Amino acid sequence: MSEAASHNREELAEAIDDIVALLKRFGEAEWSTILARDSALIRSGDFYGVERFLRAFGGMGSLNDLVLTGFGDLIVKPSDSSEINSMLSTLRGRAYAIARDLAREFEREHGA
Repeated sequence: MSEAASHNREELAEAIDDIVALLKRFGEAEWSTILARDSALIRSGDFYGVERFLRAFGGMGSLNDLVLTGFGDLIVKPSDSSEINSMLSTLRGRAYAIARDLAREFEREHGA
């Protein structure tokens, strides 16, 4: 793996960690656990973590569908919901872009 890819791998892990921190802050346990595993895999150099993370964006109930509200166990005030979900969207978009770049580089290097 190139030095740039190693740097991007760490950047992706940090971006995912930012999402995890936001989700934990507002009581979203399921996605925070899944994403923390992806981050750990990525940090260990296992490309499967990148693949898992990218797959989290597809289909119904995906990470794209996640909205933090005051329902259930989540602890989001209705007055803060818009701002918090905007932050989540920004963090998701940043991490997704980094992951796609890493996947493209991996495909170039491995002919996949």
